[in-house]
Amino acid sequence: MVGRLLRRADIECHALQHLVTPEDQAAAADGLGDHTAGLTNLDQTAALIAEMDLVITADTLEAHLAGALGIPAWVMLPRHANWRWMRDRVDSPWYSTMRLFRQAAQGDWRPVLEQVMHNLDAWAVQRA
Repeated sequence: MVGRLLRRADIECHALQHLVTPEDQAAAADGLGDHTAGLTNLDQTAALIAEMDLVITADTLEAHLAGALGIPAWVMLPRHANWRWMRDRVDSPWYSTMRLFRQAAQGDWRPVLEQVMHNLDAWAVQRA
């Protein structure tokens, strides 16, 4: 499912995290602009995020950077997310440009990814 997201012809995807496992790099190699080696500090990461139209991520430092910069960000959260994300919300009181996608069942990311991809379809049409 992630591969389908990364190989969309109408969207350019980029890796923003600087700590990526070799397994994740191999899985995402196809269709993903990899900036991980060049991101050695937060200034570089923030500068790259500032160039993005949308950041899709899990609960990471990059999510908080996007929110702080006012860049639209969609954050995928586990069932038992950190307290900062509160409960039963699809938005964040901390970041006005952020949308939250939550797991309904612990460990089940499929519905979350399906929801993100459905919303990405609408987002791409709106931007075209």
